Amino acid sequence: MKRTMLALATLGVFSVGAIGVLPVTAYASTSSHSTTTIKYPGHPLKMGSRGTYVKDVQERLNKLGYSCGKVDGVFGSHTLSAVKKFQKAHHLTADGIVGPQTWNALFETSSSTSTKSAPTLSISGLSDGEAVSSASQTVKVQSNEPVTLWLNGKKQTGSGNTYHLTLSVGQNTITAEASNGSKTVKKSIHVGLSGEDTQAMNYLDTYVNEIYTGSKTSVFYNDTKQLAMNPSSAVSIKKQLLAMPPWKDTIIDVTQEWQVNYVFTWTKNYQQFPTTESGVMQLINKDVPGIQNDYVAWEGFYVYYNAKTKLYTFANLQIGLGAPGTSPQ
Repeated sequence: MKRTMLALATLGVFSVGAIGVLPVTAYASTSSHSTTTIKYPGHPLKMGSRGTYVKDVQERLNKLGYSCGKVDGVFGSHTLSAVKKFQKAHHLTADGIVGPQTWNALFETSSSTSTKSAPTLSISGLSDGEAVSSASQTVKVQSNEPVTLWLNGKKQTGSGNTYHLTLSVGQNTITAEASNGSKTVKKSIHVGLSGEDTQAMNYLDTYVNEIYTGSKTSVFYNDTKQLAMNPSSAVSIKKQLLAMPPWKDTIIDVTQEWQVNYVFTWTKNYQQFPTTESGVMQLINKDVPGIQNDYVAWEGFYVYYNAKTKLYTFANLQIGLGAPGTSPQ
């Protein structure tokens, strides 16, 4: 892509956020298995055990959804893992040994598992549809059963019932799940984060070709950011820039006093924004006006994601520079 005076200076994307407790009964999946009581063999079953009793345990684990693979009467690593999962779900010591308590949980009381109530589950700290401006967020998950939490499909590690999360710019999905081995409950909430699109920023960082790279670039960049965050500020930004007092700087080996003598602003909202470098460049070529005149020595781009409106605002700021007293042609 070629633009008459210069290429792109910068691009970023910003996006912005009620604390509530969400009681959960989103869905419950159940399994019911009526089982005739099988008497405990009188000795624990553990890694290396063999025989009919091991087969009974394997069959029961598989029926309850704790897969241990082939029912072969050999207490191997798969059976060990399944027993531990069952024990953990039923608040038993997860040692992988089928003693009297684990046996009774599997067989003598298992016929009543179909009547178990669905687990309770609630999330506090963030609410569904909330818009926030900070990536660091904390949620608490309350349940009477073991809980698993995911953020955007990635399993999270918590401290007790507290999870410290790092959100991504845009829409985030937080999913909690609780299971008692018979019934499972899940709940998802969606939280939007306002912030800079660092991916797009990285694409354009390699495409910078400014004429002006002096002491006022940070000022110009921040004005571009402000324009994207608040398009209604375009008039005040223009007045502020044109009112800047002259300053001494060097442009293309010319050191002298310079002043802002031209300002052009442009913004447009998008429901979605490209996620690839080629997509960003195509959008600029398609929508963004070209360089306005020969005085333009700095051009900035910024994209701001507003989590409340769920819109991306794309801003373009062009600044013309000249010696004091000059005006654009």
